[in-house]
Amino acid sequence: MLIVYLFELFIFLQQFFFYLLFFQSFLLLFFSYFYLHLYSLIRIIPLISGLADDLVRSLNP
Repeated sequence: MLIVYLFELFIFLQQFFFYLLFFQSFLLLFFSYFYLHLYSLIRIIPLISGLADDLVRSLNP
């Protein structure tokens, strides 16, 4: 009985670590994608704020 319990625990831990590894690789992919596009986001934000300033100036002469 104890051997069966230990075997079940081993299978559970194996699946748990497999899912943990999968989730970790998914997070790594997500963050690498995010950091790749962070530079373009930083470049776009001043452009958007400049467009908003131009819009405000055109609405309030």
